[in-house]
Amino acid sequence: MLHFIIGEKGSGKTSFAHRLLAKRVREDGVQAVLLVPRQFTFESDKGILDAMGPQAACEVEVLSFSRLADVVFKTLGGPTRPLLSAGANAALMALALSSLKGQLSVFARHADSIGFVKKMLTQTSLFKQNLIDEPTLFAAAKALPEGTLKKKLEETALIYQAYNALVAQRFFDENDVLTVVGERLRGSGFFAGKVIVIDGFSAFSKQEYCILEEMLRTAQDVYVTLCSTDVFDRSALSPFAVANRTARQLAALARKQNVDVAEVTKLEGVREDFCAHTSDALRHLAANLFDPQATAFAAKTDALTLQSAPTVREECDAAAQMIRRLLRSGAVRCRDVAVTFRGSDAYAKAIRSSLKKCGVPIFEDRRAPAENEPLMILVRSLLSMAVEGFSTEMLMRYLKTGLASVDWDDIAALENYALLWGLSASDWKAPWMKNPDG
Repeated sequence: MLHFIIGEKGSGKTSFAHRLLAKRVREDGVQAVLLVPRQFTFESDKGILDAMGPQAACEVEVLSFSRLADVVFKTLGGPTRPLLSAGANAALMALALSSLKGQLSVFARHADSIGFVKKMLTQTSLFKQNLIDEPTLFAAAKALPEGTLKKKLEETALIYQAYNALVAQRFFDENDVLTVVGERLRGSGFFAGKVIVIDGFSAFSKQEYCILEEMLRTAQDVYVTLCSTDVFDRSALSPFAVANRTARQLAALARKQNVDVAEVTKLEGVREDFCAHTSDALRHLAANLFDPQATAFAAKTDALTLQSAPTVREECDAAAQMIRRLLRSGAVRCRDVAVTFRGSDAYAKAIRSSLKKCGVPIFEDRRAPAENEPLMILVRSLLSMAVEGFSTEMLMRYLKTGLASVDWDDIAALENYALLWGLSASDWKAPWMKNPDG
C-alpha cells in the first residue's frame, strides 16, 4: 500500500517517519528501508539510531539511490566493464565530436570548445536520467518542421549516438547505473515484504520512477513524505506544485500496479523549535509569498532587506560586507549566517571571492570526493607502498598530506633529490650516496 505523509516545512515529517519505522520494526518484525537523498544519509542514520536504539536500528537500511545501486549490484550482479571517470567521459565526448565534424553544421564551430563538451555531457546526463535514447531523439527531430531547431536536435542525436558507441566499447557510464538497477530489480523480489519509507525528496527522474514502481509492486508498504499541504491540489501556482505533481505520479504508478493508496496523513502546524528565531514578518512572508491574493504585513520590520546591484560581483560584495558588519557587531556568529543563491557557477565563484576578501571564514555545503582528503590519501599511499613497493610518487603523496610529522623544507629537499637522481623502488632502500647537488 502507498501512504503519503505531508506537512509544511518543519512540521516533523522526518521525525514521524523515523518513529513509524521504529514501531513497524518492533511490533511487526518487518525488514525496513529508509530511502533519502545522498546528502542526508548520515543525518538519517543518526535519526534512526536515536529513534530505535543501536540494536533495532540494525534492522533498518538507510539508503540513497547510489547506495541502493551498490547493494543491488552486490546482490543481483552489476556491470562488468569499468566505470567511466569524469575526465574520461570528457575525452570520449571530445572524440565523438571530432569524429562527426564533417556531419555537423549548426554545431560545427563549437565542436572544439571545452565549454561545448561540458554542455553536451550535461545534456547526455539529462537524456539518460529521463530514459531518452537515440531513436527517440531522431524520431522527435523527424517530426519537427524544417528549421534550425530540427537541425539542432538531429545533430544532438548524432553526438549522443556517437558518444554512447564510444563508451560501450570499453566502459560503463555512471549515468546508466540507475537504469541497470531498474532492470536488475524487475522480477527479482528484492523488496518483497519490506516496509519502505522515502523521505526528503520533492521529485524523481524517470530512472528513479522505474525503481519506485518495483518498490510499489513488491513491498508490503511504501511511505512517502512530501512538503505540501494538499497533494491533490493541481494548481500550478501552488508553492508545493512540484511535490503535488510527484504525489500524483506516484499514485498513478500505484494504480498501475493495483496497489491501494491509503488516506493521506497530514501533520499540522510547525514545531516550536523550528521557527524559534523567526519573526512575525518572515512567518507572514512564508505564508503569503506565492499567494496571488496575499495581504500586506502591516507593521514596520527590519527582518527583511531588499538590495539591488548592477552585477553579480557587486551583489556578492554587498552581501559579504553586510555579513562582516554583523560579525563585528557581536550580534551573530559565523554559524548563525547562511548564504544561499541559485545554482550558478557565477554566484559560487563570486561569493567565495567576496567573503574571502572581507575576511569571513567559509564552510561550503557541497560535495567533495573523499579520496582527496589528506587522511584518505595517507592511507591509500601507505597501502599502495605495502602492496606494490616504494615509489617516489607514493612517498611524496604520503609526506605531503601534512600528517607524516615531516618538516616541509625536508620534504622539498627529499623530493628534489629523488627527482634529480630518478630514484627507483630499490634506490629508496639503499644508502643515499649521491650528491644532492647533482
